[in-house]
Amino acid sequence: MDQNTTLQPLGNLSTTTDNSSEEYLYYYYYDTVVLPYKVDIFKPWQNIVLGYVYFILSLLTIIINCLVFAVFIWKRIRTPTSVVLLALAVSNTIICATIMPSAYHLYIQGNYSRYLPYHWCVVRHILYIAHQMTRTSSNWLVALLGIQRSIIVIFPFQAKRYCSMRNTCISIGAITLAAFIIFIFEAIIIDITPLEVLAEDGVSQLPESCLRDFAHWFKESSDDLGSSVITNYIVTGIFSRLLPCLILSVSTCVLTVKLLCKGKTITDGAQNSSFTDKKIHRATIMLFIILFLFLGSELQDCAAYFIYVHEIAVYSKRGRVLSEEEDKAWDTIGVVIWLLVYNINAWIFFFMSSQFREAFYKMYTPHLPLLKESNNTGTTYLKSANSSPRSGNRSRVKTSRDVSPDSRQFLTS
Repeated sequence: MDQNTTLQPLGNLSTTTDNSSEEYLYYYYYDTVVLPYKVDIFKPWQNIVLGYVYFILSLLTIIINCLVFAVFIWKRIRTPTSVVLLALAVSNTIICATIMPSAYHLYIQGNYSRYLPYHWCVVRHILYIAHQMTRTSSNWLVALLGIQRSIIVIFPFQAKRYCSMRNTCISIGAITLAAFIIFIFEAIIIDITPLEVLAEDGVSQLPESCLRDFAHWFKESSDDLGSSVITNYIVTGIFSRLLPCLILSVSTCVLTVKLLCKGKTITDGAQNSSFTDKKIHRATIMLFIILFLFLGSELQDCAAYFIYVHEIAVYSKRGRVLSEEEDKAWDTIGVVIWLLVYNINAWIFFFMSSQFREAFYKMYTPHLPLLKESNNTGTTYLKSANSSPRSGNRSRVKTSRDVSPDSRQFLTS
């Protein structure tokens, strides 16, 4: 039959595979295995969320991050803070890019009710691995940002050495490499092979579907396939979810306490205590927002992770605590939450980096006069690099030498 044949519902199909060919026993499996491979939904609202909501939120995030890229590239902002923020924007953009193809093809176009052709099985697997790698990198970049901020507040005089550009780039490279190594194993142990599909008459041949199984070499090298799967799931879950969430929670709490207790002694411009208090107050509020947003999007994922591990360890299969329908609903809502967080992350750039705010303002509003820093209004834009020391800031410049320039950028909000 021609490859352009309209795909029929799964119930009207029969497969040419025998009983020995099964869906691979992975950590996303349940009691029943249905072939050909098919993506399913349980509630009508899931089609709207998985399609339109995912696609729109992902597209908005990509557009906002493109504006962020333009500012960083145009102004050549090269500080440890800006490098982490730029890497975070890149990872979030890639995450959204891995979601959009499936959201459009499967749910907006309504192909979720039909079996997946072979080429889409391969594409979905590649997108899944890329998604896991970049999301893990994104989580660790947020944790890195929390660590840097804590160091700058707790050790302001050593911050320039610990949070240097070189150390920041090395950290980002290590995060990216570790995420790649962790999930490349998951990518290569899965073997996706074509699966012939016949129409209900048993004669007409439809486009090939796929059969996903563990690679032969992995089966041969593993004495206990189930234990290997569980071990891999636990290791990837701890590295990609639990550790970055824990690190950011601790570092943000420590940072908040230090800001509240020692703000006047570590903040640039401490001569004006009322202005300093306002800056500390705004920074503290922003830290709580960052903590709340990150934990809100990741803790629900961590809770699901513990449930999955419990199901696999105790029952050796999924679906004993959370049914497949409940699990799909949980995952769907969870993805919406962190897609919203990714949209909000772009606005965090404005609050965390005054240099970014100034660059964005000058780039997108060139016809308006540049706002100046004013103690009366509480504006916290940094002065231009071309500002003359004769403008009355000589004494302030001398005072700020005791604290690293990057410290001022981190502490200003």
